[in-house]
Amino acid sequence: MHVFLSSVVLAIFVGPSEPFSTDKGKEEEEDVLKDVVPIKDNVHCLVVADLYNFGRNETRYAQEKRLIKFIASRFFERTDVSTMGVATYGYVSELPINLNKALNRMAVSYDEFARNLEPNTQLGANNNHSNTAEALQALNLFKELKGRANCLVFISAQENTKHVPRLFLMPWWKRTVVIGFDSESRS
Repeated sequence: MHVFLSSVVLAIFVGPSEPFSTDKGKEEEEDVLKDVVPIKDNVHCLVVADLYNFGRNETRYAQEKRLIKFIASRFFERTDVSTMGVATYGYVSELPINLNKALNRMAVSYDEFARNLEPNTQLGANNNHSNTAEALQALNLFKELKGRANCLVFISAQENTKHVPRLFLMPWWKRTVVIGFDSESRS
């Protein structure tokens, strides 16, 4: 995995005062990730994933799904008493994005999360879709969080963000991570 992305994933679960370095070789980098112990608890992450910006190209979304599974795996390895849910936008069967459903199905384990991920990352049968701007607007307007999540991971492959609304960093999101995802290999 690319050093920067490993750092981002690690930053989700390690406090900002925790020193770590990624200026090492690949083997040493993986050792850094292995040495981190579960130091966070009561972290409840909502992952919002992009199934829009690659059109209907299932191969590219498979790579994004692997990234989400990697994030979830690290999350559950490094947190205690924590949950994670996923909401998707784009060429999905349920439109518009349903944040409530994702928050109501927060998983308590990696296995449960992986099972929930599968139906949420299936492309819909027709060409109806939502887009990144609509997903951000839904997040910005959402008022029914009710303590179900305190961490937001937003993944998007949107290249041109000129006409996309900003994500408001609301106080209930104790940690917000935005990952710009593309399908190009960085190795």
